[in-house]
Amino acid sequence: MKRRRKIIVARATPTAPATDGAQADQALSTRARALASLGTDIARKQAQADLQRLTEVFSESPLTLPAWHQVAEIAYEAQNWNWSGELFSTVIEQGKKTPYHVLGLSGLAW
Repeated sequence: MKRRRKIIVARATPTAPATDGAQADQALSTRARALASLGTDIARKQAQADLQRLTEVFSESPLTLPAWHQVAEIAYEAQNWNWSGELFSTVIEQGKKTPYHVLGLSGLAW
């Protein structure tokens, strides 16, 4: 039983995905959404860090803005108004001249 518990804890502890490789942007965006869905403060902070890293390393990736928007929607659905507001504001700021700009404005308006 002790051995099994250690394995579960080790798998539940987030580690940073590699920032190189063909699918690193997908890994970061997927994990950010998954962590945001957990709803804990620790998971929220890690999701935010993943989004920041995604923006810094993969700013031109077609997955970056959708990840920010989807995490903002997850935060809104969880009634985390402050965090969702911050996320929607980032979508507005980063998404100028894209359809995500309007989606960010819509999310922030609610």
